[in-house]
Amino acid sequence: MKIAPRVLVDGFNLALPKGTGVATYGRVLSRTLSSIGFKVNVLYGLNIPRRLNENLQEVMFFNQLAADMRYRRPRLYSPRWWRQTAFNFLGHKAELIRFNNCVEARSFEEHMPTFDCIFNIPFIFQMAAGFFKKTGCFLKIKNTMNQDIVHWTYPLPIKVIGAKNIYTIHDIVPLKMPYTTLDDKIYYYNLMNSLANEADYVCTVSEYSKDTIVDFFPKFQNKIFNTYQSTPFTLSDISYERTEREINKLFGISDGGYFIYFGQLEPKKNIGRLLEAFLLSETNRPLVLVGSNGWKEEEELRFLEQGIAMGVIIHIPYVPVKLLRSLIQHARAVLFPSIFEGFGLPILEAFNLKTAVLTSNTGALKEVASDAALLVDPYDVNAIKAGIERLDKDDFLCNSLKDKGKERAVYFDEENYKKRLLEFYSIVLEG
Repeated sequence: MKIAPRVLVDGFNLALPKGTGVATYGRVLSRTLSSIGFKVNVLYGLNIPRRLNENLQEVMFFNQLAADMRYRRPRLYSPRWWRQTAFNFLGHKAELIRFNNCVEARSFEEHMPTFDCIFNIPFIFQMAAGFFKKTGCFLKIKNTMNQDIVHWTYPLPIKVIGAKNIYTIHDIVPLKMPYTTLDDKIYYYNLMNSLANEADYVCTVSEYSKDTIVDFFPKFQNKIFNTYQSTPFTLSDISYERTEREINKLFGISDGGYFIYFGQLEPKKNIGRLLEAFLLSETNRPLVLVGSNGWKEEEELRFLEQGIAMGVIIHIPYVPVKLLRSLIQHARAVLFPSIFEGFGLPILEAFNLKTAVLTSNTGALKEVASDAALLVDPYDVNAIKAGIERLDKDDFLCNSLKDKGKERAVYFDEENYKKRLLEFYSIVLEG
């Protein structure tokens, strides 16, 4: 009997307090690999002492999942520092976390990936970043988990010894648009340059991202593959009328009576121009803005308070996934004129929910949307304004985009994503 390949996926973004696009990517990746027939394990970096009994390990896991954790580096040349440094070079050992269903964990369903086993190394991701900054070396992990492939869903300076190490690079925004992020640009550049040597293979999520990465780092040319990605967002099994009543009671909005943006409020998302264009437009429909403040947001949100005061913008910092799905499904259209994306997951999520989309006519967004969205110049406020007004007035256009979006979504559905992943993993295993 043929043994199924074992794949380890990192839990770096899966453990963050607020959901991210990379966390969604990790959950969909784990589910898809499991459906192919791979044994999927997940590695977390939570502060769980190794010698706790099984039940207490489970308690600590859910106590720290999606919580802010502070990491304190050991004092230089202390016994702990020497021990940690030795492990960094020679290899850390992961601890299996056993689940006996002692904890009531249904509240964490949105956070959990699909898995066969969960492993943990306390603060592994923070240690790796610090180690790379000091030495320029990747932190090592012993392959006591017997993994065939390790798929890091984010560029991390870590390697599992004796396994094929894949790294997903979603985009290179810190280098392509350095003024939009708070990343340490020198650290990021050095990490990417080292990845080109250390990675067995690199995975990305669009042809645009692939080309952009290779333009910066030609050494990736022969080891980078585009698998695109998929999304768990599908039409709800709850009745359309019920979800409409819910959003009406909670937010005072009705089916088709508002536009929506969802995502982080940060510079690359182009929130400043979107808000300005919306306030200048002639629409009577409000804009529902779902997302928490990101970084460098002061300039981007200069029109937010004004729009809220005027009663034309509704800002909701966070909603659960099921409620977000309802808000997207009942919107007139999703507005997503982002300046730069590696893929543009909100577009695909809107397509799956049969909602019209306005997005940018550049890069990965144009590639993913094709002719199924209204494309505008993201740097032109008047173009965004005109697009909003077209969607506001033209019922035929909105309905046409809904149909085209649903058709376009098939190209990125789970079955097609599964085929791309299987083709890529076959190359990895054979290589």
